[in-house]
Amino acid sequence: MQFKKASATQGIRTSGARYTSNATVQPALPTVYRVTFAVVSDLHCRLSNDPTESSLEVGATRIPAIYHPVQALLELIEEKQMRADALLIPGDLANRASREGLSQGWDFALEIGRALRTGIVVPALGNHDVDSRRTRPDQDAFYNVRNLRPGFPFPDSESTTRYFAEGFCIQKVSSSTEVVALNTVIDHTDEQSAKRGRFDISRITRLAEFLRRQGTVLYPAMDKAGIERKVARSYGFHLFRHSAGSQMQEVTGDLKQTQGFLGHASIGITSDVYVHLQPDSEVESMKKLEETFFSELCSTVLETRVEGQKEMVN
Repeated sequence: MQFKKASATQGIRTSGARYTSNATVQPALPTVYRVTFAVVSDLHCRLSNDPTESSLEVGATRIPAIYHPVQALLELIEEKQMRADALLIPGDLANRASREGLSQGWDFALEIGRALRTGIVVPALGNHDVDSRRTRPDQDAFYNVRNLRPGFPFPDSESTTRYFAEGFCIQKVSSSTEVVALNTVIDHTDEQSAKRGRFDISRITRLAEFLRRQGTVLYPAMDKAGIERKVARSYGFHLFRHSAGSQMQEVTGDLKQTQGFLGHASIGITSDVYVHLQPDSEVESMKKLEETFFSELCSTVLETRVEGQKEMVN
């Protein structure tokens, strides 16, 4: 189980000050929107007779707290008086798709949320939460997560329906902040498809279009932050396609595969418009050239640097 606390400050804008010979006009105070998130991930709540891959067990005793991760966290929250606006649970409440583990894990998440006095608990499903191995052949892989209880994974039926059908939904944290919950296991219907989480470009496009139609997420936030929207295609959700294509190219090094991933008819569009070099790519290329043509010199310089560092330490 992992616990993190993070804060985000959004929309800072300050107007300029004006000065006259006999008076000073003070600048307007900036508008600051501050949101604090707590993140609890990978609970992997298991049955007592399951392999001990996790320390969190269904129905385990809580005393002493040192042997119970959630109880220890709750005591830490009370001791430090920790508070958060929202609790994010990015997957794997259960271990090995245990129905009991899923239910207990969600109870733990709600309990932690209450201790933090959060306004909302936002979960996302992980591969251990869905029965992709089909241990119950008479039920589909998503039977438990769809039917666990009312209010799971989201309190309103519209968000829950969209999450399972489209792979995403929007949760409101505050008047200035919304969170997008992604269902990256939406295609985990069997063991083969569950080997890697996927949120393909068609779903990214639908998500971008949905957010664009809403008109309540990106552009108002940019306006509040004082970010000007003048240069076309230098902002907006369409940039996600550029980011996805660039990451695909960096990971695979296969331009043809990146073209297929983005669905372009021409590989020229992929290479000239959508694939962008990373800021440090030129440095990495130069390092590889140096190692290829001047390997002996590079190793000598490296050894000298290492020896120098050792002398500094000593």
